[in-house]
Amino acid sequence: MKFGVFWSIICVAIAIGFSFWAMSQLPETGQVPVHWDINGVPDRYGDVSEAKFAILISPIVSVLTAILLGVMPLIDPLKKGIKHSEKAYGWVWAGTMVFLTAVTIFTGLMIVGGANDTAPKIDSLRLIFAAMSVLFILIGNLLPKTRPSFTFGIRTPWTLSSANTWEKTHKVGGVLFMMCGAVGLLLSLALPVK
Repeated sequence: MKFGVFWSIICVAIAIGFSFWAMSQLPETGQVPVHWDINGVPDRYGDVSEAKFAILISPIVSVLTAILLGVMPLIDPLKKGIKHSEKAYGWVWAGTMVFLTAVTIFTGLMIVGGANDTAPKIDSLRLIFAAMSVLFILIGNLLPKTRPSFTFGIRTPWTLSSANTWEKTHKVGGVLFMMCGAVGLLLSLALPVK
C-alpha cells in the first residue's frame, strides 16, 4: 500500500504542476484545439476556459483514481488474498498513476502545441497508445502473482469460487494481457509519422 501511495503523491504532484504550467502557456483569448482525430489533427476547438478544463480534468481523474485504489483493499472481504497480492497490486497502482500522469502531460502538450505555434509539438496519440501498451504488459506480468480478492484480478464468480481456477485463469490472462500489450506497442511504433 505504501508503494502505491508514494507513487500517487509523486504522480499527482507532477500532473498538477504540469497542468498549471500548461494553462499558463495558453493565450488569454481565442479558440484552442480541445479534441483530435485518429491522425492527431484537431477536429474541435473551444475557448480558453474549455481548454483549461480539459487540462485540469486529468489531474482530477488521477486524484480520484488514487483514492479509489487506496480504499478498495481496505474494504475487500478477502483481505488474505489482497494481502498476498500486495506487491503486484502496488506495482499496478503505480503503473496506473504513471500512465495517468503521462496522459495529463501528452494532452497538455497537444493543447498548448495547438494554441501556440512556438510550443513543442509531439505525437501524443502515439505516446499515449505506447504507454497504455506498456501498462498492459505490466498488468499481464503481475496477474499470475495475485491471489483471490474482490479488488484486483479477473474477478468472476467462477474465478472466485476456487483458488485453482483463479491461478489457471490468471496465468492465461497474464499471457494474453502481455501479448496484447506487445502488439499494441509494436503498432504504436509502426504508426505512420505525420
